[in-house]
Amino acid sequence: MVMITKYKYVWLVLLTLGLIGFWASLSLTVDYYRLLENPSYELACDINPIVSCGSVMESQYAKVFGVPLSLGGVIAFGSLMLFSLGAFFGIKYKPWIWRAAQLAVIAGLLIAHYLFFVSVTILGSICPWCFTVWISTLGVAWIVTWYNAKSGNLALPKTEKWLAKNHAALFVWWLAVLLIIILIQFRDYWRSLV
Repeated sequence: MVMITKYKYVWLVLLTLGLIGFWASLSLTVDYYRLLENPSYELACDINPIVSCGSVMESQYAKVFGVPLSLGGVIAFGSLMLFSLGAFFGIKYKPWIWRAAQLAVIAGLLIAHYLFFVSVTILGSICPWCFTVWISTLGVAWIVTWYNAKSGNLALPKTEKWLAKNHAALFVWWLAVLLIIILIQFRDYWRSLV
C-alpha cells in the first residue's frame, strides 16, 4: 500500500505549479524553435505591443550560449514534478535535501525576477508564458519555504516561526508588488485602452 503523507495538499499544489510551469516553459521552447525555423511564424502569444512573447524570445536575454532559457524551465519544472510526486507517494526526504530544494527555489526565484525586470523594464513587454513561469516560480518558492519553516528544515528557529506564520501575507504582498510594477511601467498603454 502506498503511504500518502499528511502534507499531501502541499505536494499536489507543488505538482500543479510544476505542471503549469513545465507547460509554459515547453510552450516557450517550442515557439522559440519554430521562430528559428521560420522567422515569419506568427506566435499565438503576440497579442499586442505590450503582451508579446516574440519580442522577448528574439532578445539577447532569452538565451545563454544559444540555448533558450525556457529549456532550463522545462528541466527545473520537470524535476519539481518528480520531487513532488515522490513526496506525495511517501518518500521522506532528509532535511539536507529540503535545504538543497530551498537553495534551488531561491535561485529559481532570483532568475525569474531578473527576467521579469528585464522583460518589463528593458524590453517593455510581458510574455504570457513568461508571466506564467514567474508566478509559478513565486508560488513554488513560497510553498517550499513554508514547508521548510514548518518542518524546521532551515535550522533558523525564529525565522522559521515567523515565515510559517506570515507566509500567505508575504506571498500576496510580493505578488501585489509585481503587479503594481507592471501597472506603473505600462501605465500609458493601460490609459490608451480606456
